[in-house]
Amino acid sequence: MIAVIDRYFDACQHESIPVLKVINPEESFQTWNSELNNPTLSLRDLFSKIIENSTHLHHPGYVGHQVATAHPLSLLSDMVASLLNNGMAVYEMGQVSVAMEKAICERIGRLMGWDHQAGGIFTSGGSLANLTALLAARERYSKGKYWEEGYYQAPDLAVMVSSESHYCISRAAKIMGLGQRGMILLPVNNKFQTDIDQMEACYQAAVERGQEVFAFVANSGSTATGSYDALVPIGEFCKKHNIWLHIDGAHGGAVVFSEHHRVLLQGSSQADSITIDFHKLLQCSILCTSLVFKSIQDSYHTFAQGAQYLFYEPTDEWFQVGKRTFECTKTMMVLKAYTLLHQLGEKALGANVEQQYQLAQDFSDYLIQTGVFKIACPPQSNIVCFRYVPDDVPVEQIDQLNAKIREHLVLEGNYYIVQTTIQGSYYFRTALMNPHTTLAHLKKLAHHIISLKYLIS
Repeated sequence: MIAVIDRYFDACQHESIPVLKVINPEESFQTWNSELNNPTLSLRDLFSKIIENSTHLHHPGYVGHQVATAHPLSLLSDMVASLLNNGMAVYEMGQVSVAMEKAICERIGRLMGWDHQAGGIFTSGGSLANLTALLAARERYSKGKYWEEGYYQAPDLAVMVSSESHYCISRAAKIMGLGQRGMILLPVNNKFQTDIDQMEACYQAAVERGQEVFAFVANSGSTATGSYDALVPIGEFCKKHNIWLHIDGAHGGAVVFSEHHRVLLQGSSQADSITIDFHKLLQCSILCTSLVFKSIQDSYHTFAQGAQYLFYEPTDEWFQVGKRTFECTKTMMVLKAYTLLHQLGEKALGANVEQQYQLAQDFSDYLIQTGVFKIACPPQSNIVCFRYVPDDVPVEQIDQLNAKIREHLVLEGNYYIVQTTIQGSYYFRTALMNPHTTLAHLKKLAHHIISLKYLIS
C-alpha cells in the first residue's frame, strides 16, 4: 500500500493523472454497488481504483474547495489514530489526545492575545464548532436557562452576522430554534467585509422589534471571497452592548500562526471564541477543527448534564472532554494537528499560509494585467474570485460563457475550479491550497480560459 501511495504522490507532482475524472453519479453507484455484491478486486486493486476515481487534491491543478492538501505527517497520524482507536469522551480512553488538545488550544489562546484562562476543544468541523460556540454564548447570556428549561416563554433572541457568513451559521441559528428571524444579516462593503457603519442601526432596529441580541459572528476569511471583518470596531461594539463575539475563522483563522498575516486578526483579543479548521490552511486531513474560548469556563455550560456511567464528578474537569463536546465517541483528530505543530513548528505552518496568500495576490495582479478578467475584490487571503469578460462578448452572455468554460475545464481534468455567485454574477473561485501550485500553473489556467471563448459562439 505504501508503494501505491508513493506512486500517487509522484503522479500528482508530474501531473500525469487528471485532477478529477468526472463520472456520472448513477454510473459511479453501479460500479461500486456491483463490486460490493460481486467482489472482483484484490485489496491493492481496490485501493488503486478508489484513488483513480477520486478528486486529487495533491495535483497542482486543484484550485477548488477549501480543503487541505494533506501533509504526509497527517496521513501517518491518521494511521496511528485508527490503529489505537481511542475515543476522547472520558480521560481514561483518551489520556494522550485529551492532553494534546488542551496544549494546542492553550497555544492558540496565547496567540490570540488571551490569558491563561483560555482553552477549548477539537471537534468535527467548523459547522459543529460554530454551533457549539453559539450554544455557549446563549447559555452565558441566559445563565443556563435555555439548556435546562427550553424556549418556553423565552425572549426573542437573535444573532448578528455578516451577509457573507457561511451557511452553517444560519443552520446553527435554526437548530437552536431562533429561526430565520433570529438572523440579523448585516450588509457588507465593497471588500465583502461587514459594514461597520451599519451595525448600530441594525442593532437598534432589532431592539425595536423586541429582539435580544446575544451574539455576533465575525468572518475571518469568509467562504466566498476570503474577506476579513474589522475586529477592532466590532469588538468595541460588542463590548458596548454586552454581546458575545465569536470569530468564524474556520478558513482564515490559520493566520494566527503567521507573524506576517496575524494583523488580519487585530482586535481578536476582544473576542470570546474562535473557530479554526486545521483541515484547511494548516495541512491536516479532514476533520480537524479547534474551538477556543477566551474563558474555558464558558465551554462547560454548553452541554451541562450528568452521565454517571461516564462522569463520576459533577465538577468542571478539563480532562473530561465529553462534558464540553457534542460528540461522545470522538476520534483522536487532534493527533495530526499536534504532530504537524510538533514536527514543523509554528513558523513552518505560518509560512505555508503566507505562501498561499502571496500566490493569490500574484495571481490577482496577473489577471488584472491581462485586461480581460475582472476580480470580485482584491484578495485578502488565498481565495481569488474572478470572471472572464472579453470585450467582444455581449454582457448578457458573460455568465453563460464563464459557466460553459468551467464545465469544460472540469471535464478536461487538468484543473478543478469551482464557481460562486457574487452580487448576482457568475465568478470562478480559486482557493489556493496546494504548496506545489505555482503562478506558472495559474497563468496557464488563465490562458486556457481565454482560449475557450469559442464555447459561446
